[in-house]
Amino acid sequence: MGNVEAHDFAPVRADERKILNLSRKVTPKQYIKHLHGEYHEACLLELPWNIRDSVSLYETMTVAFNALTEIPVEMPLRLPHLSFLDLSHNQLRSLPESFGLLFHLKEIQFQHNQLISLPDSFVHLVKLEKADLSYNEIRQLPEKIGTMERLVRLNVIHNKLKELPLSLGSPFSHVKLLLAQQNRLESPPQAICEEGSVSTLEYVRKQYTTNCLEFPISTTIPLNQFPRCCSNKLEPSVNNPHSAQIQYIQEQTNTSHTTNRIKAPLLPPFEATTLTPFQLQDKVIGLIYGAAVGDAIGVACRWMSDDEVAFHYGSEDDLVYGKIVQDEHRILWRQGDWTSNFDQFILVMESLVNWGGVVDELEFARRLQTWSIYGFKELGDSASVITSETLEKVVVHPSFTTDPHATSQIVLQENRVKENGCATPTKTADLSLSSAQHIRLPRLSSSSSSLSSLSLSSHSDVAQKLVYNACCDLFGVDNGAVVRTAILGVPNFHELQEVEGNAIRICRTTHADNKCVASCVLISLLVALLLQGKLIDVENKMSLSQEHLDMAFKMAAAHLTEEADKKEFLNLRNMQSLSSFTAKEVNLMSHTYQPVKAALIALHWKDDYRY
Repeated sequence: MGNVEAHDFAPVRADERKILNLSRKVTPKQYIKHLHGEYHEACLLELPWNIRDSVSLYETMTVAFNALTEIPVEMPLRLPHLSFLDLSHNQLRSLPESFGLLFHLKEIQFQHNQLISLPDSFVHLVKLEKADLSYNEIRQLPEKIGTMERLVRLNVIHNKLKELPLSLGSPFSHVKLLLAQQNRLESPPQAICEEGSVSTLEYVRKQYTTNCLEFPISTTIPLNQFPRCCSNKLEPSVNNPHSAQIQYIQEQTNTSHTTNRIKAPLLPPFEATTLTPFQLQDKVIGLIYGAAVGDAIGVACRWMSDDEVAFHYGSEDDLVYGKIVQDEHRILWRQGDWTSNFDQFILVMESLVNWGGVVDELEFARRLQTWSIYGFKELGDSASVITSETLEKVVVHPSFTTDPHATSQIVLQENRVKENGCATPTKTADLSLSSAQHIRLPRLSSSSSSLSSLSLSSHSDVAQKLVYNACCDLFGVDNGAVVRTAILGVPNFHELQEVEGNAIRICRTTHADNKCVASCVLISLLVALLLQGKLIDVENKMSLSQEHLDMAFKMAAAHLTEEADKKEFLNLRNMQSLSSFTAKEVNLMSHTYQPVKAALIALHWKDDYRY
């Protein structure tokens, strides 16, 4: 098992020399085997000799998913400029005392190893800001770990710790986030640590106050600081901001020309919106890009607790595609990949473009069924993964492409009977294999070790082992329909009845439940109102029109027949801040109302989306 890899490092560009990637790409199946100690024969058993025998200028090194048992003593001398080190998912049992010589190290990823302890020199990592030591066998942390000059985030989840050093509670400690769940702690009590970082730090700070003389803090030697002044700058010139608007107007109004007739159905009538043509175009493009980017970046935090999100993405620079954590949940997607939520968005958009803005549920059903089997072939997919149990059952029905509305109703009734009469069918978590790459985001491909090369059945088996059960408590009310519906607010946005009808037709293609219909109608209407310029005042962007918001809710709620359901739906009107939103509700994580709640909060949001 394993091998020793030798590299002949050929001359490369200066920017490429900063990163050394020796990590092994793994499929979900391989990931499970690796976690259980079944290491692939391609795993490295030790670092290449080229690294150990010469000095390198790399600043980042990743050697994840290998079988390293030790770090060479001389490594800090051979890689003196390292600022990021990822040795996760290996077999490391200890770190050499020389590890403390990595003075430039800012972040380490050592999760899923077999570390028993840390060297005393660990506290000399003067620039270390973030340390992930979770899923090891560490029994004791260095007593002075809390005195480290820049350590802010520390993750020691799932180790064998019995106590946390009191230095972590020192008023001079910089640690702001401490994750210590799943240990054997007596001080603080493990029950307190399970409550989260705030409770843990509060306890150790109180303990430090009582025993503060036992661990005196060494004084910090101030460094020389030289003020820097920036000279006057010449602002670069910008393109004429009106040129795009003029071009747009010319192309849209020149409908007599044959090549421009395709755009005619999407041309709104006079006074259909208070927005200028340029603003209208910008919002439509923003809707498409926002759906893609939001889906891709949303995977970063899926299934995480608040403390875990803060640990992994506590800095503004952390919430980027290249730093999305690859753990047992996110291994289903490559970093920066969007999910099949946006895939369905693309299918609806392609159908609209193909029919000049006209909605045809039969044409959409055919596209959806083809995608469910092959994914997007033109983008390298060999298969796709169904994200919704409802969708999974509907698209395989014999009559789906000939009468999708009747089919979805039949499937809904049949499965509701099963739920009421016998054991509830196994629910599938809201997993998805992404597909398209029209804006050059990284994605899975069939040529690499990816989910695209797996069959649907094998992926389903792996998925059940890797993720939480994020099901709905009732069949047919998952978010498989509402995630694709925002684009339906664009064609004929000036005719709300038309927007409403389009949302119903596309929703009922797979989801016949009235709650799904109501949620789809609401999202589509909100987008249409935004394009009309009536929902939010352009000059005062955060001034919501309560009258138009109420109108959208009223039109959507009309599709609910039960008074209790209407009341529940209208209560969503109160969703205005994150404090009123619980994303991980039991049996409701993938409910159709969850995206609606998020959309309403976004409508009231005043800050940067990352907060």
